[in-house]
Amino acid sequence: MKVSELMSSPAQTCAPQESCHAAAQIMWEHDCGCVPVTDDERRLVGVITDRDIAMAAHLTGNALGRIPVGQVMGSRAISVDRDASVHDALEAMADAQVLRLPVVDDGRHVVGVLALSDAVLAAPGSKDADDAIRTVAAIAKRRNAPVTIPSAAETSRTQGRTTPQRATSKSGSR
Repeated sequence: MKVSELMSSPAQTCAPQESCHAAAQIMWEHDCGCVPVTDDERRLVGVITDRDIAMAAHLTGNALGRIPVGQVMGSRAISVDRDASVHDALEAMADAQVLRLPVVDDGRHVVGVLALSDAVLAAPGSKDADDAIRTVAAIAKRRNAPVTIPSAAETSRTQGRTTPQRATSKSGSR
């Protein structure tokens, strides 16, 4: 089965200069946990998750409207081609330990989002069922990715505009 058969489309996206408040509003209105971040031509430049937003607000103490998406988004976004197999997409999710992947065309323009739940719901009775189970197991593994919390001196030096820095996993994504 192809990714294009299961993905949610069109994908709701935001720009790096938009606020985390705007990204959270998209998530609320469209019942999703991540938003692909795109440039002016809808090419993928990153991904922001609900957890990214919550942690940025907590660790910086700033209101969501004051935190640009570009400061907290995962900039090394793992994506999948719309013509890829669901099996390949699930392997990419497992390797990156993510629940969702932006779906792109040949020019890296975002055309949809594939969630693990999309594959799980389609899996019963299909050959992708075992892949979905292996993906869930891989995502559930603990990662040792400490978060560096900015000191008070760093916060005051940047006038409260610090963002948490996360150590990357072996794949360099989150």
